[in-house]
Amino acid sequence: MNIKKLISQLFKTSNSGNYNVPVHSELLKRSTKEKFNYAEWVQTGQDLSYLKLLQDNYRLRQKDVRGTIDFQLFQSGPSNGFYFGNHSVFKGDTFSFLFDKLKDRAEEMGYLLKNNHRQYRDVGEKVKCTDTYYLKPPLSYDEDMQNIDQMYGNVHLEMVSFDERPEYVKCMVNIYSDRQYTKAKPFDEFMKRLLTENPE
Repeated sequence: MNIKKLISQLFKTSNSGNYNVPVHSELLKRSTKEKFNYAEWVQTGQDLSYLKLLQDNYRLRQKDVRGTIDFQLFQSGPSNGFYFGNHSVFKGDTFSFLFDKLKDRAEEMGYLLKNNHRQYRDVGEKVKCTDTYYLKPPLSYDEDMQNIDQMYGNVHLEMVSFDERPEYVKCMVNIYSDRQYTKAKPFDEFMKRLLTENPE
């Protein structure tokens, strides 16, 4: 499969048509044990090491240089994003922990979690599981322009697994084009705040 086809499949837009209908959907909830293990992972500082790994690969990809993991960018006017594939560097539950960490970082920016769900689909002889976090900026207005502050746009995070093996994490930032919203802040600034320990 060529890279253009892969990118188009990973970064489907809302008008791309209907794909495999879910056979089961449920709320994405972490168990007490999962929450404890995640908190322990964060406490050890491993989260920052893996965010740095993503940041380094993002910078390399901007220069069209292959990084140490499979990291791809998608950039257009209304939608910008990235994905990274599973790799031997992600030991144990690290891949899913990193997915949750990206959600936490978006919330630290001020984003509000509006939807979190898990969907199962039959794909050939495999079961595809998609975990999703959908975050939106808080409803606030610019005092001078009286427009809604969209920050960087809406944030859509997905982690896709096949037969319980994580395959990739995708992050898309979709901009509002409606005039009632302020102009979105730059995607590169979003990435800096998402992946850098002290971005200020």
